[in-house]
Amino acid sequence: MTLTHHLCDTDAIPSGIAWLGKVSYFFYTMEALLNNEILSLAITDQKMGIVVSVPGAEVMKTFGFRTGMYTYDVAILYSLWAGCAIATWIAILFLVRERR
Repeated sequence: MTLTHHLCDTDAIPSGIAWLGKVSYFFYTMEALLNNEILSLAITDQKMGIVVSVPGAEVMKTFGFRTGMYTYDVAILYSLWAGCAIATWIAILFLVRERR
């Protein structure tokens, strides 16, 4: 989770390398996974006769995750995959030459 900027202080990261978190597939994978799993849950606890219910969306916001971004995260993951596939194809096309 350090690679997703969720366990580190984002204010302490230099602005020159802060963009690396947005091109990391770990960030979008973790957020899509948590949106899918936790968003519809609610944490319910009873202490001293008082029932406390906390929705999963509040838990996600507390830890810095954006709620309701599942389709956006999946679209970004597909575009990262497509970009890597195209870059690989271009590298193979121009850099790999057959030697006889």
